[in-house]
Amino acid sequence: MENNTPKLATNNDQNHAFISQLIKLHTRELNRFPFALSLANAASDEHPLVYVNDHFLHLAGYREREVVGFNCRFLQGPKSNPDTIARLRAGIHGTDYFQEDLINYTKGGTPFWNRILIKKVQSQKHSLFIASQRDVSLLIQREQLATYESRRQFLSPDYQLRLSESEAVRLETFKTYVSFLQNYMQFTEARGRY
Repeated sequence: MENNTPKLATNNDQNHAFISQLIKLHTRELNRFPFALSLANAASDEHPLVYVNDHFLHLAGYREREVVGFNCRFLQGPKSNPDTIARLRAGIHGTDYFQEDLINYTKGGTPFWNRILIKKVQSQKHSLFIASQRDVSLLIQREQLATYESRRQFLSPDYQLRLSESEAVRLETFKTYVSFLQNYMQFTEARGRY
């Protein structure tokens, strides 16, 4: 006997549909983010990427079709620190912004230090992770070399100021995008959509 009962959408299916609609309506705004940016479905156990911008693709060396639908673990490799990975897994479920430096790998296998900034954005019905990635390999190398030399001599005050200003701009821009996504989710739910 055939079962004609319609399949009910799971929370993950509804969340995915909601995120897909958000991306479809706001791709232009998301593409304007001046650093690597990714969105992942937080309702799924695997947290697959649902959106990446061109900066992310350039940083990692992949094409969009090679990353969307997959967890960011594909960037990890033999030198990725398991303790850092464990902190990332624990940190993404907090309510605050979470940042960590991790050795990741490009598609070509080149390692780089990835400064990952993540925030879980959620409403009563939906949740997603928004993350910004930045290659800080040069900074890490300079900091490591500075242990052998005077830190002031190697990392000039001008360089430190430019770096801190750049990180401040990234954080403020990221917070603006988080706020936009949070407001969009609440507005959409208040109007009875999704």
